[in-house]
Amino acid sequence: MSAKAATFPTSVAQRGPRFVTRLAIALSLFVLFALVAPTESHAQVDRRGGALRIALGAAYAGASLDENRPTFDQTAVFTWGAQLWGGLSRTVGFQAELIWQPTNVSNPRIQQAFSALYLMGGPEFSFGQIYVRPSVGVVWLSWSGVLAKGDKDNAFAFGLALGSERKVDKGFHLAPELLTRMSVESGLFTWMVGVQMGIGWRSNPY
Repeated sequence: MSAKAATFPTSVAQRGPRFVTRLAIALSLFVLFALVAPTESHAQVDRRGGALRIALGAAYAGASLDENRPTFDQTAVFTWGAQLWGGLSRTVGFQAELIWQPTNVSNPRIQQAFSALYLMGGPEFSFGQIYVRPSVGVVWLSWSGVLAKGDKDNAFAFGLALGSERKVDKGFHLAPELLTRMSVESGLFTWMVGVQMGIGWRSNPY
């Protein structure tokens, strides 16, 4: 991975793939701990209202081209962005998110690489503190390299998240998630599997 492989944080790109992988593992362990750690029960929480979160994630990502061309390397990536959540009922909400993946997924065999920007949304179904969220949307791929497809590209994206909202203080909360995102475009399939930590504020604290 070159110095252009990630622009956030710049120092991560300069340290190289091993450093990126170690940071991704550390964030993953933290999210997994937050997801399973015991906490105060809120089985009957009324989730109507709204919430705003920033989200930081780490994932293992890759891509494949058509059968006649080599696939991209699988690599650790970072993501970050914002989430806007609105409650529709006591147990159902809707979340929209804008997530940037600045770390490149590269194909050194044919000198291609891409970063990604996801705009996705979907219903969120809550079961106490645990929730499940399927989502669909669009991803914009930013290409680089000698044989890049073009400066920009877009594709249909879909994903699934399993998370748990953890109260910190009043309206402030954490939302650790396990997630996957994929996209499909003519001749190209991209995927990522990883974790994400949302840090947010809720308008109706419980």
